[in-house]
Parts: sequence; C-alpha cells; structure tokens
Amino acid sequence: MSEFSQICAYIGEERIAAYQRAFANPQCQKALQMLMPQGVAVDFSLDFDKHYLVPFVGMLAQRFTDGVCATHTENVHAGKATYLTNHRDIVLDAAFLSFILYTQFGFERPYMGIGNNLYGQPWIEDFVRASKCFTVIRGGGPKELIQNAQTLSAYIASVLNDNHSIWLAQREGRAKDSNDRTAPAILKMLTMGQTGSFIENVKKLNICPVAISYEYDPCDYLKAWEMQAKRDNPAWKKSKEDDLRSMAIGISGKKGKVVYGFSPSINSELDAIAEATSVRNEQVNKVAELIDKHIHSTYFIHDTYRQALELLEGGHNDFEDYVQGQIAKIELENKDIPFLRERILEMYANPLINQRKVVD
Repeated sequence: MSEFSQICAYIGEERIAAYQRAFANPQCQKALQMLMPQGVAVDFSLDFDKHYLVPFVGMLAQRFTDGVCATHTENVHAGKATYLTNHRDIVLDAAFLSFILYTQFGFERPYMGIGNNLYGQPWIEDFVRASKCFTVIRGGGPKELIQNAQTLSAYIASVLNDNHSIWLAQREGRAKDSNDRTAPAILKMLTMGQTGSFIENVKKLNICPVAISYEYDPCDYLKAWEMQAKRDNPAWKKSKEDDLRSMAIGISGKKGKVVYGFSPSINSELDAIAEATSVRNEQVNKVAELIDKHIHSTYFIHDTYRQALELLEGGHNDFEDYVQGQIAKIELENKDIPFLRERILEMYANPLINQRKVVD
C-alpha cells in the first residue's frame, strides 16, 4: 500500500501504533473522558472493532439519540458494496451505518472516506485512519486535484477488489439545506482509470444508496449560520476550529430518532441508461439522478419534517419554538432572523419535498 500511504486506512501493526499514539494524546483522552466518563482501559491484543469501537458507537447512539435503526432491510447487500449516502453529520453518518451493518447483519464494517480538512489535530487523523477511514484530500491546484482523484479512485478499487465494502457521501461536504443531490464528480472519480465503459465500471462498484434521516440535526443552527455568513461575504470560509465544533456538537447534540433506509444495488437499472444514451456525461448525470431517486424514496419522514413544511407554507405548530431556540444560539452581528428561520425550516422540509416528487 506504499502508493496509497498518504490516504489509506491503517491496517495491522500500523493500525495498532496509530491507536496507541491517539490514546496517548491528552486531547484525545479529554474527548473520550467527556463522552465516556466511566473511562475505558484498552487492550490492543483484543479485536478492537468488536471490543471497543462498535460498543463505543453503540454508547453514542444510546446516550445521544432516541434510537438508531434501519428500514427496507430486505435490500441490505450481503457482499461487497459501495454505500453511497446523503450527508448530515460529519462523523456519525458513517459510524452509525457501520454500527447497523455490524450489529444487525453481522457484516464487516465498511471502509469510510473522510476529508483531510476535518483532521485538525494529528491524533484525530491517527484515530480515524486506524478506524477504517481513508483520506479524501481536499483542495489543491488543477493538477493536484486530478492526481489526488486518480490515487483515491485506485485505492477504492483496490479495497473493493479485496472484497471489502466502502462508504462515501454522495457529495463533498454536507448538504446544508438537506436538498440531497449526488455530485456527478463523485461518480467520475470512482470510475477513473478503469478499462471498460462508464456503465460497466459503475457496475463494478455495486452502488447501494442509503438514505439517512435525523429527527433533529444538532448542527442545524451552525449550518444556517454558515449560509448567512456566505451570503453576506461570498469569500467567507470555515476554519478548522469551526469543523471541530461541528464534529463535537454533531456527536453530543440532540438527534432524536436516526433512521437508515436501504436501497438495493442500482446494477439492475444501469443497462437501461446505457440503452437510453451512449454519451458519457449524460450517463453520469442519469446515474446520479437514479441514486437520488433511491435516496429520496427511502427517507424516513419524521414529524419534524412535516411540521417544518407546514411552517414554510404559512401554518403554525410547536416546531416553531424549537426553530426559534436554535436561532437564538447563532452569534452574528447582523443576524437575519427571517433568513435563518427559512434556512432551518428548509433543512427539515426538503427530504419530504423531494420524496413527494419521487412518489408523485
């Protein structure tokens, strides 16, 4: 794996060494103490996933949610798969998916892609890369972007060729407004450098879309804050500290019920796209639309989504109190309350709006 040394998930002795470095870091110890006040003594001779990582994610689910569950479980694929999901939470989207696959179906946890912009501290990189995460390098010039994409694509192909599954978000970064759409660039990256047609290469990925539905998004007010900040100053960018704050609040904030909706592999539907058009870019867009259709149709619709849409349409309900409470947390000099209210309501209403478009 020397060619992938910058991005690969750590395995074997390298994995153990990375965990040891992370657990020795005072900041890591402080973070774990906050999440697990009772503490934990780690024995690295044991199966870390079984004895520590999966129980740790289970503890997070028990402590910070009203339950993590799955729907449409008849569609869960028993072999290798590329789980492509919408993206709500920086850390927990992939963690809870792994937890469900491991505890409910006895599957090996998938390898997971995470942007290097989220590392912030060296111990975080050690911890996540030891936890079956591979690095998606963000930024760089045009030549670097192409080279990084080629390396990432080759690494993912090697993981799948070894009969492991992977998780990726359907786009770079979280969809702040929850209007989830698959980025064609993700599909182009996944099929780079492969022989065969685009459709043939997509089939090799065995893409299984998954819809993630949080009853409450603890970072909703932070996302609204970002949207106003960018509206007021298009050049505004988040800092590493902002990402770390989103990670911390996303993990420990109120989420209510979290539901994962599984779709079958899209492979059986790809030949129809190949027959409809031979133009590669058109095929890419149609595959992206197909993935979106599956995700939108399998959202679990929480009452918060219905209430948000009702408020957007001029109605009244108790969800207004929650929204105003979240807006009160936002610290901006020129806080645009109507703008922020509408953005938060859209975050909750858009999954329902998109699902109705698919169903209708």
